[in-house]
Amino acid sequence: GPAPNGSQSDFTDPMPIQSDTGCTGGARSVVSTPDGIMFVAARGFHLLTRGLEVVFIGGPVQETFKLFPVVTSAVLIAAQSQVRWTCNNASGTEGRVIVFDYAVKQWSIFRYTDVAAGVPDTAIMDAVLWQDAWTFVTAQGRVYKETSAHNLDSNATWVTMRGSTAWICEGGPLGYQHIRRAMLMGNYYSRSTLTLSFAFNFIDSEAQAYKWTETELESFDDGINVGMHVGSQNGASPRARAFRVSWQDGPPAPVDHGEGPEPDYGTGQGWDLSAIGIEFIPKPDMDRRSAKART
Repeated sequence: GPAPNGSQSDFTDPMPIQSDTGCTGGARSVVSTPDGIMFVAARGFHLLTRGLEVVFIGGPVQETFKLFPVVTSAVLIAAQSQVRWTCNNASGTEGRVIVFDYAVKQWSIFRYTDVAAGVPDTAIMDAVLWQDAWTFVTAQGRVYKETSAHNLDSNATWVTMRGSTAWICEGGPLGYQHIRRAMLMGNYYSRSTLTLSFAFNFIDSEAQAYKWTETELESFDDGINVGMHVGSQNGASPRARAFRVSWQDGPPAPVDHGEGPEPDYGTGQGWDLSAIGIEFIPKPDMDRRSAKART
């Protein structure tokens, strides 16, 4: 830097970045990653690459960010190859954690409960990496620290994992397709149930579902590989404009250790998803609709 009188400075002039946006999320939204600098702008999440190019990468979570635009922290968790932003709604009463896995380039949305206060989807006021563990403070002033020892909440309650695909439209937005079946492959770690369900034609409610018990899952020799054929029930149709697959684990049945049935979750890890396969045939032309649907 320069001498006290301002002379002999070795600072170089700042290099301007060619971009149509800038950081609007404040210093708490900026985080350094192996891919470059990630930050929050008015449109959402952006990456300043090592080549000094600004790239918009937040498209998959843009709708969530619109609902929870107040960023309170950005933390890189190297052990999990994740960047986590804690984001609250404008009133600060509810929050989401928007997560980017920079190893596989995938986004996720985490939702946390302040168990001690009984507040689901709690707003998070700040988060840091403390003793190599992600740690956050809720709007109620309670501090929680993440642990890898188990997958239960702090009072040993079960935490459900749920996920779904995006809407699949292989025939195009106005076409249709014949869906035959869907299969999941994963690894089974501890006692849990598994539910696989289908939704059709952009209707969020699941029209078809099947649940496997922990006894059925434990009967598999190596991991889990379950599947369902698509049928016609509850408004479901194998011939549909759009198709979505969802999966969800659940707590196992209570176990009687001699003093009556009581919860026994083990580590609570349940299972994880390795791959999903969907068998369908795109159909030519537009969606088949009845004459009365023209109005």
